[in-house]
Amino acid sequence: MTILVTGPRGNVGFVVAETLQRSGEPVRLASRSAASACAESVAFDFTDQRRGPGL
Repeated sequence: MTILVTGPRGNVGFVVAETLQRSGEPVRLASRSAASACAESVAFDFTDQRRGPGL
């Protein structure tokens, strides 16, 4: 199962994502801009209603 980490560029999200990656867990990073060299990433915005209801 892939773990979705929201806010991977923030103080807490960064540490969570880094820790999961180091332990070998499959991680997907969700942030407003989907640029990451270290994990699969996806553009994500809670306020964007075009993608349907939020989480």
